[in-house]
Amino acid sequence: MNTLSIEAANAKAFVRTRDHPPPHVHVVNRADRWEARLGFSFLTSRVWLIDVTPLANSPATVTLNAVVATVTECLDQFRADWWKVYGTTDLINRWIRVEDLAPGPLVVELSRWRKGANQVTAASYEPTTRALSLVTRDGPRFELPAGSGRME
Repeated sequence: MNTLSIEAANAKAFVRTRDHPPPHVHVVNRADRWEARLGFSFLTSRVWLIDVTPLANSPATVTLNAVVATVTECLDQFRADWWKVYGTTDLINRWIRVEDLAPGPLVVELSRWRKGANQVTAASYEPTTRALSLVTRDGPRFELPAGSGRME
């Protein structure tokens, strides 16, 4: 697995080989004794803080923002690592809406069912091309670049 050094936080970021969804990265600072987990999406470019432990050793907000920015810049690497270890995008059973736009469709991940929503029944990721493939319950299959969707 790849390990990314985050100089601004004196930390290392990596995908653990014995873990569980949702897709996330562990960021460890051994000197200051804290660990943060950052969730990420295969569909959108969103990266978010899940938690920091122990809470008493939490880094400053500016440090956490630098960590999120660095992980976001290297998201392709972490998606590839997650896919290699777990073979899941964690998008199955999620609700999406597809908007027809030029030059191609925009896939929107929904927080819950809404009129016109489709449920994802299969999802795969190709790390070399960064292509995300989604199949919905109604049958349509969508191919799109990972991170090109958006969250509603």
